[in-house]
Parts: sequence; structure tokens; C-alpha cells
Amino acid sequence: MKNNEANIFVFLASIIVGIMISLNMSFSNKIHMTILDTKQYEEAVNKRTQLLEQISKMNTEYNLSYSKLNKYESVGLNNTKLAQEMKNELLKNKMAYGTTDLHGQGIRITLDDGPEEIKRTWSLYMVHNYDLAMILNFLKIAGAEAISVNGERITNMTTVDCDGVFIQTNDNQIYSPFTIEVIGNKDVLYEYMNREEYVKRMLIVRKLRVDIQQVEDVKINGFNRNIKSKFLTVLNK
Repeated sequence: MKNNEANIFVFLASIIVGIMISLNMSFSNKIHMTILDTKQYEEAVNKRTQLLEQISKMNTEYNLSYSKLNKYESVGLNNTKLAQEMKNELLKNKMAYGTTDLHGQGIRITLDDGPEEIKRTWSLYMVHNYDLAMILNFLKIAGAEAISVNGERITNMTTVDCDGVFIQTNDNQIYSPFTIEVIGNKDVLYEYMNREEYVKRMLIVRKLRVDIQQVEDVKINGFNRNIKSKFLTVLNK
């Protein structure tokens, strides 16, 4: 009987001690809450989104760099393979900057002024630099991978300016008719350009001549002049 009483006493004491410990823990680990107004909440969400985007970008760059490092390490003992890997990397950069000749499927757009008898009366019936700029922008949106206009390669440094009856691009004068060669998915490019409202207005309202054709193998020459940079310097991290 005494043993049972002792056990009960120990059991009750254990329960009391456990309750006291749990209460002490809850008091010592208080949860601090901050109530945000609408503006503060929106700023917090935007900040979180920016941080997540930065993390995603850093992960992508890390994976790309790690992949390149593995390639170089895997061919590090073979000078021939290493040289070839470096050549491939250089070729990719040339393709991106537009300094090498390319070919592939795509489309060809011929853009010309309206009929001679009406373009004399109003410049609306002539192709202007802003028309060409709009077409180039639409092509980039549609996924064009390489573009040339009358043989002039379009790069990220190319500008399209008005120069009297000519259009100036890459410091050269070009004039209508304009032949725009484009490399990319020929079906997507063709469909996108044919349903673009700006192109339809050029045809119907302004009477310009716009012909779009799919081409199985488009050939585009590289930009054959030096790209001059006056203010760019390498950032050492």
C-alpha cells in the first residue's frame, strides 16, 4: 500500500513539474508579431520577390559556371580538347554579338514604298526609319535569333536613323526596297508578322508593299566592323 502511495505521489509530482517547465518555456520563448499596414505589406512582398529573383539568378549563374568548370576540368589533361572547348565558347560569343556568318530556317520580308503615283503626294506612303525599327522590334519579340537588313547585320548596337530619302544603319545608307533576312522558327515568325496590326496598317492604310515568305535556309553575314566601346571597362569582382 505504501509503495502505491509513493508511486502516486511521484506521478503527481512529475505532472506538476512538467506543467511548470512547459509554462516556463512558453514564457521564455515569446513570439513577437508585427502588424503591417497595406503599404508596408506590399513593400515586404516586393522585397521578398526581388530577393527570390536574385537567388534564382545567382543559382542559374552558379550552375552555368559550375558546368563550364566541369567541362574544363574534364579536358584539362588534354590540351587539344581544352582548345576546342575554348573555340566553341568563343564561337557562341561571336554568334551572340553578331560577328560571325550564320544560316538556318527563318523568313524573308520585302518592304517597299507604295505605288510611285501616290507616294509623291504624301510621305505616308513611304517606308520610314520608324517603320523599320518597329519591324525589327516585332521580329525580336517573335523570337528572331539573327536579323539583317539589305545585308547589314543587326546587332545590339545597331541604330536605325532617317537620312533624307535613305535610312542609315550601322553607319551605312540603305534605301528601299528593304530585304529583311531573319533566322528563327519560320512558322512562329511568319504567323506573328502576318497577324501584327502594324503590318496590316502598312499594307491596307498606307499602301506599302510588304511581302513575307518562309525560307528553309536563310544566310546572314556577320558584322564585319569593329564594335567600338568608349566607356566600357571590365568589372573585377
